[in-house]
Amino acid sequence: MNFSNDARYKRQAYVDGTLEEALKHELFQFKFDGQWCRVAKEDAGPVRLYSRTNKIKHEFECPYFPSNSVFLAEYMFGTQWAQDISRVGKLFLFDCLCFEGLELHEWSYRERYQRALWFSRGIHGKDPRFDLVRNYPIEDLPRFWSRINEDRSYEGIVARNWNQKYENKILRSKIDVTDDFMVITVNEGLGRLAGTMGSVTVGQYTDPSDPDSFVEVMTVGGGFSDELRKQMWMNRSNMFGQVMQCTGKQRFDSGALRHPNFDRFRPDKPSTQCILKCNEE
Repeated sequence: MNFSNDARYKRQAYVDGTLEEALKHELFQFKFDGQWCRVAKEDAGPVRLYSRTNKIKHEFECPYFPSNSVFLAEYMFGTQWAQDISRVGKLFLFDCLCFEGLELHEWSYRERYQRALWFSRGIHGKDPRFDLVRNYPIEDLPRFWSRINEDRSYEGIVARNWNQKYENKILRSKIDVTDDFMVITVNEGLGRLAGTMGSVTVGQYTDPSDPDSFVEVMTVGGGFSDELRKQMWMNRSNMFGQVMQCTGKQRFDSGALRHPNFDRFRPDKPSTQCILKCNEE
């Protein structure tokens, strides 16, 4: 089997929704702030991690991983949240699309998740890279929602129904508003930050098919470490066009985020996919 370039294994579509909309579902999972990936092994080859743009992010040998199988996971890499010692480098499995050559796209989520559960139990204690995303009954969501709003322990939640097929959209509800922006300029800081980066000006496209529709949206000055500020200032001539993910408390009508903070760079995303959203979330 060849899992390297198969459209059936692309990331499942989702819609952003409110807590009230999430409560109409049967179960929820905490949303991990990592990188979505497809975890696949063809025949006796290595385990490969594919990004949503189908690039190989990492590969390794694992004799316990079933051949001709595809799992979906959050890869704990590239974000501040993922750097926690208990998470860094781990793969949190939440779905299975192929198990030992058996295609599962038309199966219910309950049946697909069962395969991920079997694998997780079988590999427990043998390879610490693998873990499983837990499911919770939707009735528990209100009390958990209050907690993660206070301690920011997760990005938010994903709500599902047990009978959903992979073609069905899932609902995502975030604590904060998150979006991707393209870097326009790197601005020098003041005071303590003189001689280094103080903020970056970012923008988005109003029309992804029109390269002239790019507009400036906002300035971002928070979320950067001192070391990253130095690196960005030294390489400021190469920063134009880089895509970064930012988080804010809400979205203004202009499309700018309230109190925006830098999260991470998105080398997997082209700048033409940074689309202006005017208070959609």
